[in-house]
Amino acid sequence: MDYKLKNIVSNAKFGRLKPIRKHLSDPSRLYWPVNLNELDSVFQELRCDLIDTSYFHLLQISLFSSLLLSLHHLDDRIKLWLGNNLDIENLFSGIDLDDAFSFQWQSVPLMSVSHDGNKINYFMVGTGKRAEKRLDLNTIVWPEWFGQCLSNDAKQAVHDAFEIAEQSSGRQSQWYLFGMVPKVPEIIQGRSLAFPLALTARALLGSQKCCPGYIATGDLKLEQGKAVVEPVGDIALKWDTAKEQGFTLFLYPHSSAMGVRLPDEIKSIPVKTFESGWMWATLYSRDRVAALTSLETALQSPETFVTMSENLDANCLEWCAGSELIRQYLKTISKDVYKIENLGRKLKNCYARASGNFDRVAAMAALFGTPESIEAFGDISPVTALLWCSVHLALANHGGDLERAEYWCKQEMKYHDAALKETGGRKIVNQFVIRRSGIGDRHNRYDFRQSMPDEFMTLLYQQEKINQETGCTVDYCIGSIYGTIAQNFAFCGPAFIKQTKKNISLAQAAFGKGEVASLRQDWLRQFSYLCFALLDCEKCCHLEAKEVLCRYLEIENVPMGITDTVSVSADKPYPLFALTRGLTDIPGTFSPAEHRRLADKIFQITDAMKVEFFFKKPDEIHPWQLITYNAGRLALQLDNLQQAHQTFIKTIKLCQYGGETINAMTLLPLSQIHKLGQMNQELEQSCSTVLGNIQTSYYINSSYFKPLTDTRDIATALNLVADHPEQFFPFNYR
Repeated sequence: MDYKLKNIVSNAKFGRLKPIRKHLSDPSRLYWPVNLNELDSVFQELRCDLIDTSYFHLLQISLFSSLLLSLHHLDDRIKLWLGNNLDIENLFSGIDLDDAFSFQWQSVPLMSVSHDGNKINYFMVGTGKRAEKRLDLNTIVWPEWFGQCLSNDAKQAVHDAFEIAEQSSGRQSQWYLFGMVPKVPEIIQGRSLAFPLALTARALLGSQKCCPGYIATGDLKLEQGKAVVEPVGDIALKWDTAKEQGFTLFLYPHSSAMGVRLPDEIKSIPVKTFESGWMWATLYSRDRVAALTSLETALQSPETFVTMSENLDANCLEWCAGSELIRQYLKTISKDVYKIENLGRKLKNCYARASGNFDRVAAMAALFGTPESIEAFGDISPVTALLWCSVHLALANHGGDLERAEYWCKQEMKYHDAALKETGGRKIVNQFVIRRSGIGDRHNRYDFRQSMPDEFMTLLYQQEKINQETGCTVDYCIGSIYGTIAQNFAFCGPAFIKQTKKNISLAQAAFGKGEVASLRQDWLRQFSYLCFALLDCEKCCHLEAKEVLCRYLEIENVPMGITDTVSVSADKPYPLFALTRGLTDIPGTFSPAEHRRLADKIFQITDAMKVEFFFKKPDEIHPWQLITYNAGRLALQLDNLQQAHQTFIKTIKLCQYGGETINAMTLLPLSQIHKLGQMNQELEQSCSTVLGNIQTSYYINSSYFKPLTDTRDIATALNLVADHPEQFFPFNYR
């Protein structure tokens, strides 16, 4: 039995009723048994002691509420027991048991101040569809007894709260409401419950939860279509109550803040609008106050949203994509050529600064994530429409999602010709050509050839001619082309190392040799491509690979090695990947102490990495599937078999959630587990599935993997990958 229940039983037995109210008034405090016999035993014992008191009413409501909030599936026997032991018809009139348990429920704390003292009363809010026989009822229903507990202005506040929640979410529903309060007429007065009720209703409509430890107070009023948080009284007293009850975030009306100074023991946020309150209630944590303050500013108008957009982090941008207010802003922005082009520039800047971390780029691109949303501004700004499609294509290429890449290529072509006629359009078109010309696509399909597509080379020659005529030596487009050519030669193997070096040198010159701030990251990235190419070469190239790795990690004094001052973190996945490969493939170029220290740091990062984070973000899996794979190889070298196995298992899970390009890489960790003799039936089935997917894929160059798929034998296929990984996964990169 839950220890709090034990205390309640003990207090009830000895007539100590006052402590009981605190626990029975908050349904989240108690965990009632889900076993019917245990439940009946506890309830009957409490019933005997409380049936002649006003607390028996609260006991029934508390038990019912806790079961409604329970994550356990309740069988019909418990529902039958509830009908036999609780006064269901009276206490929960207006809803039957089946409807009640089909609803989604949340509890909400509401603060009140009176001559009897400050209190926090909990309300239960449920949403769903009632049975057809009850469709004649109002959309907001409460038990008859509870209706008598609400004053007229409190009732109106309830209606206003649900209306605003529905308006802000763009969804409608049916509602059921009751409070954990005694049967006292008009015990709930005033309108300060509107704001917290609306927050809870909004959470239910989106199947979300507000952050733990928050409490809110405030009235709501619609002004020019926007829900404004209106002032309420006794802010300081309510803050005291919130602090005493252990809450950590206190939301209150901005208009009530004048002349009120609240201490710092708990975070207090004055809010002006419901939408900003909703933002704080769902995203708040102590370390994110600055980021959320920026988002609050962005919520003020379409203009401020455009201005602040590139300063918002990925979580804030993802929140925006689900905000009805932001959706309305985006419709306004789509009709204004100045605003949409400004927002397009913000997206372009965001991509340019990504440095391999595409979470913010993906979140920002998702603001216009469908062809229909992009078409809304395609006529007034084809360049911005093409840019948006091009970023979606780049993300698909990065994630190895071949089907999605093909889809966005087709969408881009709608704006190609119109964009060429616009100022600045050629640059965006050139970027589009680079992304869709077939290089990245070929690599993602495992189609490696040293020849380049005609369209790609034509673009290079045209741009070179323009630059010669204008005397331009620094050009992002030219740098991107040479960098892509360098990667292509590197994928073709060590025999092409000279061509790889030549084109990397040309790319770095076009990117300004590291002296142009806006292109420095592009210049720096070329060192990673060269490092990987050198790692795949003979041993004579390994010292050069170490030097290039140090240049990539921005270590000026190469002989000093990679000291403690060098940043190695999950925030920089590509440098982390390059370092992991270096430690694994050229361990002799590191001192033993340096190697051990860096290996431990990498294991800390891969151990802390949560695979679940990537399940809904497949674009961000790469290069983590290769970081973990090489970390597993590194663990093998250090004879840490347990570390190796658990890291390879992580890699398998990552690859399984990636696009087809990444999914094929599942064979890499599987081959290592096979070598360890740790295969099981589930892993063998995974291997069969991957080989089958490759063989039947519409997108992947299945002939490239023919030596594996023709074996018809899992062990033989995995031995081939283990012995010659570079034959199937050149560059250990794509």
